[in-house]
Amino acid sequence: MALIKHSIDDGVATLVIDRPKVNALNDELMGELKDRFDELRDEVSTRAVVLTGAGSFFSFGLDVPGYMDYSKEEFKDSFTKFAQLYAGIFEFPKPVVAAVNGHAVAMGCVFALACDYRVFVTGKAKIGLNEITFGSTLPAGVVEILKYAVGEPNAARVLYEGGIYTADAALDLGLVHKVVEANELQTEAGAVASDLASKNEAAFRSVKTALRGPVIEEIRRREERSIEEFVDIWYSEPVRKNLAKIEIR
Repeated sequence: MALIKHSIDDGVATLVIDRPKVNALNDELMGELKDRFDELRDEVSTRAVVLTGAGSFFSFGLDVPGYMDYSKEEFKDSFTKFAQLYAGIFEFPKPVVAAVNGHAVAMGCVFALACDYRVFVTGKAKIGLNEITFGSTLPAGVVEILKYAVGEPNAARVLYEGGIYTADAALDLGLVHKVVEANELQTEAGAVASDLASKNEAAFRSVKTALRGPVIEEIRRREERSIEEFVDIWYSEPVRKNLAKIEIR
């Protein structure tokens, strides 16, 4: 069964992360998402992309229980592919809008941050990077993308606190651009995507490259070493004990 649902309407493709119950990220899901973005990159009829989730989660983040049996080297290889995916979304040449339909936690939040624009649903949904609360660090790519999205002072607050923020707090921090009621989410995200898609394609691509190119260069310079450090900490005894407590319900 496909884990990424795909539809297109008037030049705007919608990708839905659909892995019950909480859209946790595993190798299969991330492989499918990469394939869809690769296809859409070359699909002339597609001018913009909306990325969203099914159910009450945008994404729980990594499927931690599913990765617990991976060897250190296997996990490093898997996470390196994940890092390539979020960097690929960040530099995708067409507009990408996140319709954050529910909780976007840890690496699930990273997918939203990589997009050009984030519309977040009001209510109980929360968003944030909580890795420090269970003893983990974050690779350079995530830190650089966060800094680009919210600025360095707010990035420091988000990372040091390890907070998971409700809609208003997320808006104040710059984690999202707009908050709307659940019944307005897809319409609003689609409208933003259509507006961005109406821009001259070459001009949009050029401006996006000018804005994000220096970030991508910094990620490429630091990412490999930072992933090694991330994996070393992930496999340290205190963190493994904390990871073992994480359940997906």
